[in-house]
Amino acid sequence: MSVSLANPVPLADAVARMNAKTPIAQAMTSAEWSDVPLALRERSFWTARFAKADVLQIMHDKIQTALELGSEELDNGKTRLVSRSSFVRDLRKALSDSGYIPEPGREGTLRDHSSRGRLGLIYDFNTSQAQEFARWKSGQAEGALDAFPCQELYREEGRQVPRDWRARWSAAGGEFFSGRMIARKDSPIWSRISRFGTPFPPYDFGSGMGIQDVSREEAISLGVLQPDDQLEMPEVGFNENVEASLSRFSPEIRADLLASLGASAEVDGDTARLAGGPQ
Repeated sequence: MSVSLANPVPLADAVARMNAKTPIAQAMTSAEWSDVPLALRERSFWTARFAKADVLQIMHDKIQTALELGSEELDNGKTRLVSRSSFVRDLRKALSDSGYIPEPGREGTLRDHSSRGRLGLIYDFNTSQAQEFARWKSGQAEGALDAFPCQELYREEGRQVPRDWRARWSAAGGEFFSGRMIARKDSPIWSRISRFGTPFPPYDFGSGMGIQDVSREEAISLGVLQPDDQLEMPEVGFNENVEASLSRFSPEIRADLLASLGASAEVDGDTARLAGGPQ
């Protein structure tokens, strides 16, 4: 997809995905959040170990505006686009105004929510995940899927200490073709390698990994596909019409998670049944 830098257009599915999220202020760790069913996480806006609802709402709203390529009004009456740098600056002030104090010994680290590193990570991850969701959706168009039915996982950005993604790929059941990590777009491998259970990047925090399309002709020549193979991508959103168990959560956390579902959920005892969601 080509986007003019002079006249950028917001990705509608990215905007809709973020708009559907409800801020959930819970001091849960990343590991605890990973235990939350995917359908609930997809409807929740959160950051680990953070329970300041007012600041979390500001984070959500600014990222929403950034995805919309919209402007925000300043105190002097002027307007500006939300950028990574303005997000970091404004959230540092919001945290200071809220009385936030980082854990002793964690100042300036990723465990300090007021650090530039942590705020930059929050901005990068949420904008990237929303945009990649939109691209994942657009890639399911019939013509695009027929022409490019496979994709390759590759290192898009270098890291000082890179994770061993080849081992991760292999452990998740992925195959190598001429040494490359390639699979059909409808393969479950894409969700299996993801820390978040989603079939699109990012697959982990700050991984530096990306995906690129592989044409039908190349996929056939490499042996990924047979000439007559057709993909079977789901016709609905990947988290539609599912059930999520709430039995493991405290009443407080359960109430917050259910609030993120709104009218899209029916609750039966410890089970939330979901119908609808990000498309």
